[in-house]
Amino acid sequence: MKLQLAPSFLSILALGILLTAPSQALAQGIDENASVGIYLTDPQSRPCNQDPVACNDESIQLGGEAHLPYFAYICVFNSDPSQGILGAEFGIDFQGGSSGLEVFEWSQCGTLEFPSANWPDAGSGTIVTFEECQKYQPSFDAGVTAILGYMYVTAYGDDFLKIIERPVPDPAVKVANCERAETRLDSDQFGWVAFSEDGSQVGELPCTLPVIEEATWGQVKQDAATEN
Repeated sequence: MKLQLAPSFLSILALGILLTAPSQALAQGIDENASVGIYLTDPQSRPCNQDPVACNDESIQLGGEAHLPYFAYICVFNSDPSQGILGAEFGIDFQGGSSGLEVFEWSQCGTLEFPSANWPDAGSGTIVTFEECQKYQPSFDAGVTAILGYMYVTAYGDDFLKIIERPVPDPAVKVANCERAETRLDSDQFGWVAFSEDGSQVGELPCTLPVIEEATWGQVKQDAATEN
């Protein structure tokens, strides 16, 4: 019997280096404010081409009503704009069952994906990478948001959908910047959404914003006024 090992995030990033820049070395990154989280929308067309939202967007939906269909977007949020995003490693969990969440479909929005055999079941994981550096910044005070993919889901009672560590021998949630340096995220950087009968329960999207000095923001406004 042949043993099939799950690829590591480093090995997949290394593959990208071999294909694009053989002399580039892997490094450990520091993307301390980044998070991997989830938000909900009504099902819509061309979901991978939607403008990503910022983690501090007041309209972001973190709770859903039972028996209704949703797209659940999984994104890297608030990444360092000077570094961008090239990929992420993560897992998901939910209760499921006849009165819980059902995932009908998953669509990745990257270039390559390396899912576990049972993805997107509860307790499974995947790696999504991009060919081009993702540097879209929805607002000046939040970092880069990169859409990793989306799930078509419906809950039939109270449940949750949360980011967990990818279940491999070295469990982790990681993001990689455009220099292919990876950052391992802590558990307080994992987001989740909630589902309930009346939609009143909400999850959480970690969003630690950098401190912007008043003088710096004042200078930004002054420069914008000068340009106009």
